[in-house]
Amino acid sequence: MKNSNNLSKSIIYTGPSMNPTLKNLDMLEVVPYNDKNVRKGDVITFVSYLHDRSITHRVISVDSRGIRTLGDNNRYADVGFRQIEDIIGKVVYARRKNRRLRIYGGRIGQIYASWVRFLRRVKIMLRSFSLMFCPAYYYLSRRSYHIGKYVPPRLRPRVLTFTKGDVVDQQIVMGKRVIGRRSPNGIGWQIKPPFRIFVNEEKLKDLSQMKKER
Repeated sequence: MKNSNNLSKSIIYTGPSMNPTLKNLDMLEVVPYNDKNVRKGDVITFVSYLHDRSITHRVISVDSRGIRTLGDNNRYADVGFRQIEDIIGKVVYARRKNRRLRIYGGRIGQIYASWVRFLRRVKIMLRSFSLMFCPAYYYLSRRSYHIGKYVPPRLRPRVLTFTKGDVVDQQIVMGKRVIGRRSPNGIGWQIKPPFRIFVNEEKLKDLSQMKKER
């Protein structure tokens, strides 16, 4: 399908529907298609009469019925079909702070969007998986069934203490990863899940006390 609109526009993008491709308040560079074809995978800005405003989403199909669109961060396609006269243009760049980001369309855009949606599905699966095992995780972590002693020595949790003036920052580290910190009020530790099952807080308290006395 072709578009013969001659006007170029700068449009401020708002909302989460195209994350992470576009982010709220990105300044979009939208160019007309003129005599070029609208391709599957393009990111387009079009007029939505249903919402009475312009919307920027990705093209997922082009056929005789019109153009179907879907936000990279949405689960379902937009209602209905876009017609060529509804399209303002194709998004080619997004300005974000001091950066000018290229927005790919066509085949590259399709591959990118597929990857983004795959990652979103993985995150949803991991979230569901973690919720499923939350009771077991908290049961193990609260009853000191810690498996840190089975971890290779170089990866076992250890406490690092940093002092700057009167401020003391204590961190729990596994390998090169910071997995927890001492609470700002000095009472207890803030440990990231799922690392709590590797940490015996009683031993951390003893170690912290020893470091204070030195």
